[in-house]
Amino acid sequence: MSNRTLVTLVLFQLHTALYPQVFPVRVRVYLTQPAPSGLYQIGEEGRLRVEIYPADLTLSHYPVLLRMTLTGDRVSLASGGRTLTQPFYLNGGEMLVLTGEDLSSWFSPDNLQISGMSRNAFLQNPFLPEGFYSLSFEVLDFYRRIPVSSCVPALFMVSLNEPPELNQPQNGEEIPWRDPQEVFFSWSPRHNPLSYAGFMPQYTLQLWEVLQEDRHPEDVIRRQLPMVSITCTAPFYRYSLSDPLLTPGKTYV
Repeated sequence: MSNRTLVTLVLFQLHTALYPQVFPVRVRVYLTQPAPSGLYQIGEEGRLRVEIYPADLTLSHYPVLLRMTLTGDRVSLASGGRTLTQPFYLNGGEMLVLTGEDLSSWFSPDNLQISGMSRNAFLQNPFLPEGFYSLSFEVLDFYRRIPVSSCVPALFMVSLNEPPELNQPQNGEEIPWRDPQEVFFSWSPRHNPLSYAGFMPQYTLQLWEVLQEDRHPEDVIRRQLPMVSITCTAPFYRYSLSDPLLTPGKTYV
């Protein structure tokens, strides 16, 4: 009798493994590039799109809850708090589309359950730890609190890039005046080229004129607006007559 029982249990387990559960609701999550480096960026306009499709056509004004899960190499987040009291209503065959603006509460620190690091350590840094992440949303039955959906998550990588290092001109260098004006700036990129597919770095070159020679450069930057701000994609820039004029004998940072 015991041998028959063992064989029956094994066959039953194999049978259930071959037929995965079919859920009445399907969810798909989209994130636009570039990948977000912090939670606050996920909720930015146009960044997040969640499509919820009730495949069961018999559903009518079906109340559900939505649970967010963000899983990374070093930290995992799950929504809770008051997000588990706000119902959405689904009708069979009618897709519900939610954006980052709709779901801002799901990324609020007050509604997050954090594992992998202390809550204080996570909240002190606005950026997510570097690594690969999976962002998914799960639909729960409002009354029973059980999952009723499958989900295709959004996958992304967080890579915090270092700022470039200036090569020319060197710190403290006196540049001979040319007429017309011409100063060549170049820098060494230090970003991760694998941040995401098609990644194109963008640089901002800013100059400040030192109005008082005894002022520290950092103090100048904090207290004055830049006289020029230039955006480019190449790791160099030729400052020429088409740019704001520099004054011979002046110091710039």
